[in-house]
Amino acid sequence: AHRVIAEGQENFQRAFGPKVFGTLALGDLLQDRPDTLLVLFSSVNSLFGGATFSAYSAANSFLDAYALKLQHSTHPKTYCFNWTMWDDLGMSRGNPEFAREATRQMGFFIMSKEQALNSLLAGLRRSQAQLAVGVDSNSRSGRRFLELTARGQQALRGYFTWRNGGGNDQFRALTVPDRFGKNSSCDFTQVSEIALSDAGAIDRERLKELQRKAQTGPTEVVAPRTDLEREVGNIWRQVLRLPEISIHDNFFQIGGQSLLATQVISRLRKALTIDLPLSTLFESPTIAGLSTAIEQRRELAQPRAKQITAVSRDKYRVKSPTSELGQQ
Repeated sequence: AHRVIAEGQENFQRAFGPKVFGTLALGDLLQDRPDTLLVLFSSVNSLFGGATFSAYSAANSFLDAYALKLQHSTHPKTYCFNWTMWDDLGMSRGNPEFAREATRQMGFFIMSKEQALNSLLAGLRRSQAQLAVGVDSNSRSGRRFLELTARGQQALRGYFTWRNGGGNDQFRALTVPDRFGKNSSCDFTQVSEIALSDAGAIDRERLKELQRKAQTGPTEVVAPRTDLEREVGNIWRQVLRLPEISIHDNFFQIGGQSLLATQVISRLRKALTIDLPLSTLFESPTIAGLSTAIEQRRELAQPRAKQITAVSRDKYRVKSPTSELGQQ
């Protein structure tokens, strides 16, 4: 939000020049040529947002909408690709490593030239007007915005507990027929308990969480060790809406992205009364690391604060009349 307020007209004009005004001019030139192949390059920032790219995100959002309008009206051969970062090309040229790592942690691939061109050719063989290219569907952040299963489909899933070890082998041999006698596939998952609600009904959400833990293995949740880590952790839980976070969890792997990062930094600035740049969270994306970075900034600011105080005292020190007479 701070960056949107701080954006000036010059930044919007710079972003809108090629993306908006240039595209509108191109559309006018092709108005009488409905069979023309038109390929527009947009960005994942228009879909997922960007804390420091508000003008750029807005320009690409226009591009997305304009492409859909053309394909469903006058130019059916219109395509719009929402790209992630191209490796050391264009806007990403010379990006520092922490920015590249943050991109990966947010669920975006960094694409080589070969991958990008192959994706372009593959995308042109589809009939969809808009495609997001380079989003990692296996990342937690990416899954929040992707629909990985078709609507209307149902999956049969079974959960079981096993006291003396055991596993899925016995259940894999089972067949689960439907009411017409046709066998259905069923995924069985061994969980630590069959979760029930207070009313005694199956707690489906809790079962999903138990399934995730069973598949990924147990993860140790390390509690905050200092008051500062507790303060940072509380803000993370509020912004990410998670009940429990380990001090070693990576912000961008547990659902964080650039807009949420802006909220975290804004709240930390207010709560701790500290000048904290947004890049600090990208460079130190854990509660433990971010707390250490904050402590270091405090230590660097302390000597300067003492120096300013000493100078102020000397400047406004008043000599007593007796000391003046004694010196004479």
